[in-house]
Amino acid sequence: MYCQPSFGADSQTLFNPLTGEEIRTGVLVSAVVGSAPRLAWQYIVDPVRYGRTTDPMPAAFLHDSIFATIVHEMGHNLGMQHNFIGHEAYTAVELQSTAFTREHGITSSVMEYAPLNLWPQPYKQGEFSQTTIGPYDYYAIKFGYAGISGARTPEQEVPTLRRWASAWSNPWTRYASDEDVDYATGHAADPRVEQGMLTNDPLLWCDVQMKMYRDEIASINRYWPASGNAYEQERDVLVLILRRYDHCAIAAAHYLGGQYLSWAHAGDPGAQAPIVPVSLQTERRAMNVLDAALFDPNALSIPTLVLNRLRYSEWSGYGYTSWEGYGNLPTWAYDPPGRHDFPLVENTNVAQLAAVDYLFKPLVLQRIDENPAESTQPTMTMADLFDWLHTGIFGDLHAATIPLVSRNLQSAYVGRLAILIAAPPKGTPPDAQALAAAELLRIARDAATAMRGNHDSVTRAHLAALVHAAKYPRVPSPSQALK
Repeated sequence: MYCQPSFGADSQTLFNPLTGEEIRTGVLVSAVVGSAPRLAWQYIVDPVRYGRTTDPMPAAFLHDSIFATIVHEMGHNLGMQHNFIGHEAYTAVELQSTAFTREHGITSSVMEYAPLNLWPQPYKQGEFSQTTIGPYDYYAIKFGYAGISGARTPEQEVPTLRRWASAWSNPWTRYASDEDVDYATGHAADPRVEQGMLTNDPLLWCDVQMKMYRDEIASINRYWPASGNAYEQERDVLVLILRRYDHCAIAAAHYLGGQYLSWAHAGDPGAQAPIVPVSLQTERRAMNVLDAALFDPNALSIPTLVLNRLRYSEWSGYGYTSWEGYGNLPTWAYDPPGRHDFPLVENTNVAQLAAVDYLFKPLVLQRIDENPAESTQPTMTMADLFDWLHTGIFGDLHAATIPLVSRNLQSAYVGRLAILIAAPPKGTPPDAQALAAAELLRIARDAATAMRGNHDSVTRAHLAALVHAAKYPRVPSPSQALK
């Protein structure tokens, strides 16, 4: 079974907090640094690029992956922090060039959390991993360690350091770190700052990646399980694919209400305004990604002949007791999933609602409400948000049969709207509350109109439930709300 480790590698640095002097450094490496690349090659790279014809994994692939991990931790040893905007330095064409990626890397910095630089056929393929130190790394080390000719005191170094620091606007020397990827609270505002992304157009890169994963799912039975293996191997492959697919799909939501942030100082070369809201055109483009990748019930159409093979492997100790767990084993040692089949609908609903819940965070709603006043070009409004979500989530309301994944999402979305009205989190703008109330009336009206058509019994019952829930909203209990 594929297991996600708690860490891959970690910088071990002991330093004097008063002076910054490093006393001891080192890198702690988990076994996963060697095992994860093997799974990535077998489950993702080989089938996508070579049709499962190049096993065993080339030694260079493992070497390059380990190099990228070690040099990242060595960067921490030298005092460098994460840089999650480094992928924005390079274009897709550059990342498909072996010559370019060998010289410059797949991002501008080893301090990124860079994914595999993997392109499906017929695209060209550059280096898969960060195999060299990037331009930002040279820049940062120079700033931190280079001597400054003629400077005899720290104060005399300041003018030169300020000149060096003025290069933030250059994508090759741009920097943004951990606080700028705090999307869990809505604090992160700049969608260019993201873990696990590549190219200066992540929306386009993700579109290519998600199509690649859909194509791989369509052929998954052809490759797995390997002869003599349990069908759980096929389940493991699918879980790995879906994790990467969902990451790309949900990240598109970060453009809605987003703000491009600049840390350049006044007078720096190429300096822009510190806050530039994401344009309406880009926000609309990101919403189209959400619709196609998440809200469309057919976005991930997995065939029956795949779904009925996705059972996990069973194992336990002796007997069956209730006091400790399965087979007298502690639950930390054996904690099987509740269902024997793969819960695809639930997995999809979780991803869908992760995007919705992000968009309904008070800080995100505040930005959407106020971005139009801070921008010199059109941006989405709060009304746009609710209109776009309505179209994406309730687009199949008049279908004779509304799919299960859509029924679950629609019911949960009504619950989210009820929360905005009856128990809004602190900081929720009044505009969001008012539009949530108007949206419930719209859903009740549209669902009642849809009931005049011909539907199967489950769809008709669902529409009736929507009408009732929208007319009489109540905050769902934790057990009723989809997480």
